[in-house]
Amino acid sequence: MNIPLIDLKAHHQALHAEITSAIQNILERTDFILGQDVAKFEEEFAAFCGTKYAVGVSSGVAALELSLLAFGIGPEMKYLFPLIPSQQLRLRSLLSGPSLCSWM
Repeated sequence: MNIPLIDLKAHHQALHAEITSAIQNILERTDFILGQDVAKFEEEFAAFCGTKYAVGVSSGVAALELSLLAFGIGPEMKYLFPLIPSQQLRLRSLLSGPSLCSWM
């Protein structure tokens, strides 16, 4: 028996015009990185979260790195984090020192 979880084609059709228009606007402005849409998203997401600021980053690992740095996690500290090995290696190299104690 095939039980469909979500019909992505139908979902996309409902949003097709909006998505196509947004992509076309970005292509015309050529602001692919840190453009108007990112600034707008950051403002709207901050309002949604009830905070003054929100910062868009390139990846989940970048978000984790900024979070750790914002909380003052330094080389002399240990912390427990559920990470997959590639994230663990990247964070270890980025933060140069804190002891990562990962669990799965």
